[in-house]
Amino acid sequence: MKKTLLSNPGLKIASLLLAVLVWLIIVNVNDPVITKTIFNVPVTVTSASYIESMGQSYQVKEGDETVSVTVHGNRSVVEPLTADSITATADLTEIVDMNSDPITVPVRVSANGISAGNITANPATIEIELEEMISSDFVITGSSGTTVPAEGYQVGNVTASPEKVTIYGPASIINKIDRVVAPVDVTGISMNSNFTTSLVIYDKNGEALTDAEMNYLKFDIDSKNIQVSVTLYTVVSDVVIDVPKYTGKPAAGYQVSSMTATPASLSVAGTAEGLKNLADKGNTITIDSGLIDVSGKSSSFDVKVDDVSAMLPDNVFLANGISNTVVISVEILPLNSKSYEIATTSIQKLNLGAGLTCVFSTANIDVGVKGTDEQLESLSTDQIKASVDLNGLEAGTYTLPVTITLPSGYEQVEDVTVNATLSEIGTAAAGPASISAAVSAAS
Repeated sequence: MKKTLLSNPGLKIASLLLAVLVWLIIVNVNDPVITKTIFNVPVTVTSASYIESMGQSYQVKEGDETVSVTVHGNRSVVEPLTADSITATADLTEIVDMNSDPITVPVRVSANGISAGNITANPATIEIELEEMISSDFVITGSSGTTVPAEGYQVGNVTASPEKVTIYGPASIINKIDRVVAPVDVTGISMNSNFTTSLVIYDKNGEALTDAEMNYLKFDIDSKNIQVSVTLYTVVSDVVIDVPKYTGKPAAGYQVSSMTATPASLSVAGTAEGLKNLADKGNTITIDSGLIDVSGKSSSFDVKVDDVSAMLPDNVFLANGISNTVVISVEILPLNSKSYEIATTSIQKLNLGAGLTCVFSTANIDVGVKGTDEQLESLSTDQIKASVDLNGLEAGTYTLPVTITLPSGYEQVEDVTVNATLSEIGTAAAGPASISAAVSAAS
């Protein structure tokens, strides 16, 4: 047995070497050693407190936030690697010279299964810029943004807790902060609600700070755990604009025939108490009589009321999207006269060109009529005939005189005009006038 084992030693050694060679060939064929470069590996900066202890802050030079990493090893280990597989850190305590220009920090990279000698960063260092560390206090503004609650509600108060925050960071970032917002999404809610949210910081251009900029900031509170309380207001529609009074007297021989508000009603929102006070007033907003002075007036005029919200009860506000302006139209007519509202659908369209349709821009016109009190009381709108002459008019928009025909014994007070749009049939756009007006015009 011993003689057999020791016989032909050279042949046995050669066989062993051949076996090892074959194994290496097989391994190299099936799992070769490769080199791979992985791009855009983010660099994590550590030991920021080292810089902050000197009253300074740092920012990584733009473009140095990531590095490329070259890895050498067996394909089975190297090929699956991605940027997420690599850890790249820059420890600020490893800065060699704080007074150098530029200031550089070594980048250390590692990956599971890769020895330190087989992984390198390019570049091997990143540049940082030092600047003064400062702090500033800011009020936190709760905001629902463009989100809206359930129908019939609107956002009232949005209150953040805590109400202010102290932010520490590089002077260049702190000095450009404009506002600090705690955003919440109120879509579809129908009751007062509480939310937990994170702070969003906006610069003086109205742009939110980037994630990179946010990473340089520190807060005296938990910026990702801001409590926001949202109070909803109930919306009430069809609140009437009342114009009951005016001051002064019109010119001799004239009277105030009517006063109308545009819009005639609007929507408001408010607390339960505020809306109850409004309901007790008949859901009516009364225009201050001192705003409407008819002294010496002999013709109709408009009064623009610019701050309707000032006339609302406490804790009642105009609903979202409602204009704060109301226009009061005061109609001045001669004595013994009255204004009648005539639907534009009843205006006869004379000599309308073939292939054209006519649509009026308003639903009604006002016709002033003079007569005795008895006559005016008995006159109905059906007895007032109106027409426009469209002879020779092509497609376009016109201001047309309206011919008014009254029963015997009545007198028209003033001329009447109406805005009309003539369009080719099939191209007419929908307008404020009723569709039936367009249909009747074409007939």
